[in-house]
Amino acid sequence: MTAMSVPERKSLWIPWIFIGGMLIVVIVNGVMITLALTTWTGLETKDYYLKGIAYNENLEGARRQKVLGWQAHVSLVSPADAAETHAHEVRVRYANADGNPLSRLSVRAYLVRPVHEGFDREIVLEDRGGGLYAAPTTFSLPGQWDIRLVAQDAQGNIHQMVKRVIVPE
Repeated sequence: MTAMSVPERKSLWIPWIFIGGMLIVVIVNGVMITLALTTWTGLETKDYYLKGIAYNENLEGARRQKVLGWQAHVSLVSPADAAETHAHEVRVRYANADGNPLSRLSVRAYLVRPVHEGFDREIVLEDRGGGLYAAPTTFSLPGQWDIRLVAQDAQGNIHQMVKRVIVPE
């Protein structure tokens, strides 16, 4: 009679390497899925297709704006007597290419929170004379905001610009 051979014990750990490797993959994928679902701010480009079609029109508008030579200087002023923490006044001073103040413009400011959705809004700036346009506003959150300005005169000339501001806490 022949003696039966006993299998070596060191080959039994090899299946556990594959099981451990797959477990690591499942855990990492679970973490990545959780991060993807919980950190999305919801920002997206609305009407991206139409904006792409209008790209050449936007380039032409930028060229016309450059020819106009309008200058805009934006400031965010916090009143000393403000009861609310984030109360400010948006001020814009417009001048033509020669540096003369522009009056009788229709000026709108879009306050855009670049990292969160749901806080954007529009304000109308009033003409205070001497090329100064201003409006009081309250920012709902501290941090970065984009002030997107659109000014139009009676002849239909349009000037647009974006200024990033920091609202202190």
